[in-house]
Amino acid sequence: MVGGGIISRRPCTFSGDGKFILAPTNNVVHIYSVVTGDRVNILEGHTSDVTSVILNPENPNQVYTSSLDGRICIWDISDGKRVAIYEVQHAMVHMVLHKDLKSAYVSIQCNDPQQPGRIALVNLGDAQYSARTRKYFPRLSSTVMKLRKTTPLALSPSGVFAATIIKQSLLIWRTGVDMNQSVNLHHTKAYTCLAFHPTDAMVAVGDVSGRILLWRDFAEHVPAVRKEGAHSGNYLPPVPPPLTTVHWHAHPVCSLAFSPDGTRLLSGGHEGTLVMWILDENHVRPTFLPRLGGPLIGIHISPEDPSKLVIRQSSNVLRVINTATLKVEMSVFGVRPPPAGVASYIADAGAQVVSALSGSSAANIGSGKKLILLPSEDCHLQWYDPVADKHVRLLQIVPRNQVDATSISSTISDLFPGVIPSASQPHNSNNNPFHALFSNSAVVQPFVQHVAISPNGKALVTVDVRPLGYVPPSSSVAAGAQGGGKGAADGGALTEASLKFWSMAGEGEFEINTRVEDVHNGHITSVAYHPFLDLVVTTGGGHGSDWEFRVWAKETRGGAAAASRLAANQSKRIKGAEGGEGTKGEDTKGKAKNKAESEASPIYEYWHCRSVASYRNCPLRTATFSADGSMLALATGSGKVTLWDVFENSLLAVLPSVTSAGVSSNGLGVSAAAAVMGVAGLNGTIVLGAGSSNSGGGGGGG
Repeated sequence: MVGGGIISRRPCTFSGDGKFILAPTNNVVHIYSVVTGDRVNILEGHTSDVTSVILNPENPNQVYTSSLDGRICIWDISDGKRVAIYEVQHAMVHMVLHKDLKSAYVSIQCNDPQQPGRIALVNLGDAQYSARTRKYFPRLSSTVMKLRKTTPLALSPSGVFAATIIKQSLLIWRTGVDMNQSVNLHHTKAYTCLAFHPTDAMVAVGDVSGRILLWRDFAEHVPAVRKEGAHSGNYLPPVPPPLTTVHWHAHPVCSLAFSPDGTRLLSGGHEGTLVMWILDENHVRPTFLPRLGGPLIGIHISPEDPSKLVIRQSSNVLRVINTATLKVEMSVFGVRPPPAGVASYIADAGAQVVSALSGSSAANIGSGKKLILLPSEDCHLQWYDPVADKHVRLLQIVPRNQVDATSISSTISDLFPGVIPSASQPHNSNNNPFHALFSNSAVVQPFVQHVAISPNGKALVTVDVRPLGYVPPSSSVAAGAQGGGKGAADGGALTEASLKFWSMAGEGEFEINTRVEDVHNGHITSVAYHPFLDLVVTTGGGHGSDWEFRVWAKETRGGAAAASRLAANQSKRIKGAEGGEGTKGEDTKGKAKNKAESEASPIYEYWHCRSVASYRNCPLRTATFSADGSMLALATGSGKVTLWDVFENSLLAVLPSVTSAGVSSNGLGVSAAAAVMGVAGLNGTIVLGAGSSNSGGGGGGG
């Protein structure tokens, strides 16, 4: 089975008839239908990451692929079979094909520590064929362009020019001659991406500041012969070609593409907006397709229908867009990336980042196979089918707009100086599990910390955490900080946590039923759902929590249930009237009226906390129910596992501590308890397994 991977990382392409999208993912190429988004085939055969996929200019039913395994392969799209193998024997990061030269320009990696990047010309037309190995062995050009890193490549539609970018330099050379005879169009900012105009009239280049530079009439500045004493990137034209600069993006431009007729330039970046620049003779004006749900890192236009294009997004999504109607026609979702900057906290807190569904649970969501639930960026929860390797559903736990990471960090630094740790004043990450949330390289965003789902898949429980800031231990603000629990008084992360109960609203969609704020002082270490009943247990044991466990139950109001409760309450009041309170006689007419009104009232359900308990003021790490639901097991930070009757809220037993040999401060050997970080019951048995945080610890059974 081939599954997972980042489908949007590498440049993709349309098939020659525009009916399929070919997307490199790890060491394979996925083929998706443009109409349905279903995966229809896989190109398998490379042994390392596939870095590019390009249509065969001589056969629209075939594609070329390059890979880090040092091979260029030709594939037949219709049957997925490999037609030919070219052994280049160098790891290729980028590739462009030249039809007339029957060659490929490749950007390769080498072992040179000073200049690890190379651009070379691979002659595919006269490659030697080995009948024994059934492979072609092409020749590399005698001259190569040496660079400090591997760089992207672009080939003009006419095939006359090739180009690359490195830092502030745009290098353009004529194909078929020494590539070191290039012109360097220098810029004050670092370049990020490039694209040639269909008529070679201009080349567009994006930079890190969000500007797009349009170099016009550059052809006459590209030398046809070597300038005296010149080498790679050293020829600067005395008079640069005409330049037009446009600026809309607030952050680096990540992708550029010209329409086939050359009348429009399309650009994308961190803003999640597709910008379409109308190229008039007198000025350049933009139009927009906003709110695409994530940064755009690639734009690729269909060869069959110029109005259709596919965009690649950093959230592991491919979207087919019709620029004529300005609508998204189809989306392909891969496994969405986890929330940025929270991995260390999730690990420290023992958060449940994956939940599995099978049987009726998966069927109720919309799939008859096993599913997994994955928290992802922007506080989404993804249902994913690992068997079919297919996205099923997406639920946004916290409504929010897509915000760029750079703008978040800069805004917090400006408004709350000292909140984000700096190199000069770092905070102790060992004492602060939220340290990663407030580093300069992390995105401060809400994230899903825990997920639990009912056995029938019709109810969902989530815990989402919203980081508010960081208070150093010496800060005077710490003592009066709100929302951080006991930990805020000693310094540390300030957070808010929401416990949310969701109900299925039909067609696999969920809606919030009950929302509870600041449970366990905002630090919840685990959530467990009863195997048969609508009963949920949450535990507190993190930094600043109340170190208790709470039992939550679903309550039904309205309709016949309300009428039954009303009748019972009235009966109690009549029996108690003998003490002089109320009326002795039963008001049958009033009772019947109230019953009818109650039965006619709408039925609604909600969740409430039924009981609270703790064990000797010990932090609680995780919870699990027995297979028959009769017992609740709680793992404590003191190394013990406690067994509870969740219905009576009574302690049944305490399992022996998980211990490890240690040495006390006076040098005497002692037996020290290790914190139990996890506990789980084996389905269908009475065996209980526990995992210790100490490498020398063991497990307990009960």
